[in-house]
Amino acid sequence: MLMVGLGLPLAPSAGAAELPLDFNMCPTVGHATGCAAIIVIRDSGVAVVNNPAGTARGVYNGADSLIGVQNNTFSHISGIPLSSTTPIFAFDGDGPCTLVATPPFNCNHDPSGYGGSDANGVSFQNITSDRKTAEVLFDSFIDPSFHAWFAVEGTADASNLSVPTAIGVNTEGGVAAPGVPETFYIRVFNMNGAPFTLSSIVDTLPPGFTYVPGSAGPNGEPTVRGSTLRWDISIDFPCCGTLISGFQATPPSTPGTYTNTVTASATPALQVPTASDNVTVATVVATPAFPVKGLPIAVVLGGAILWLLWRRRRNSSLAG
Repeated sequence: MLMVGLGLPLAPSAGAAELPLDFNMCPTVGHATGCAAIIVIRDSGVAVVNNPAGTARGVYNGADSLIGVQNNTFSHISGIPLSSTTPIFAFDGDGPCTLVATPPFNCNHDPSGYGGSDANGVSFQNITSDRKTAEVLFDSFIDPSFHAWFAVEGTADASNLSVPTAIGVNTEGGVAAPGVPETFYIRVFNMNGAPFTLSSIVDTLPPGFTYVPGSAGPNGEPTVRGSTLRWDISIDFPCCGTLISGFQATPPSTPGTYTNTVTASATPALQVPTASDNVTVATVVATPAFPVKGLPIAVVLGGAILWLLWRRRRNSSLAG
């Protein structure tokens, strides 16, 4: 079933109270006693603020950092893109969710072990090949005046972190069955304060995938030319939200890993206008009409003997 939504205010929220930054939203893990920095989302845009007591307060294992996100708007925040000058998403297995015997609440939601926690968990999508950019997704949104936290590789603070305007794409499950429609999600983030006008979205489907007519929303049907889907739209996009759209495409019968790519055009231009994500088409193993494997050998031999006896009796009766 296709699910789409619009995580974007129709107009910028006004008058949101500026809440004090709570650097203790990050738990005590290893050497860390709070967040190294907080990404604070305001109606005027997004800023990265370092811990005034020192960013080392958020370094939990001598190298890796805890980062907080605080929503000081009246909007529900479903996710943010995050970039760094260093490969902060090169996860190597020592995230806070795997480092301690008793992980914090909902910490293990993300398989990387770095996902941290909000009401239902934090996860990462669209990690680039250089491990410097990814989407940080909040599974149940960050409500107004609430927060979440997560971890990254290496030291991270206002000196190397940024939250760009960006587009992202991913599939519903990451693994598709041949011939069974798969849901693709497209997200456009405006987290930088200044509004922009979104004018087009172009999705280039992987080879062999075919668009399911009538499955797109909420921006209407695309123009389909071969494997290219194009939406020509005009959406005024204020800060600070995420436009979430989606559609379905049917995978080919050939198993393998395929790449879907999406590009958005806007005025002014997005800082990260193109994103891609892989989807794996699984191999379907046919079930034999009479599955002998797994049956007890006595049952198999007994059935064969009974069949031979029946054949002998049948042949004797026909001969007589």
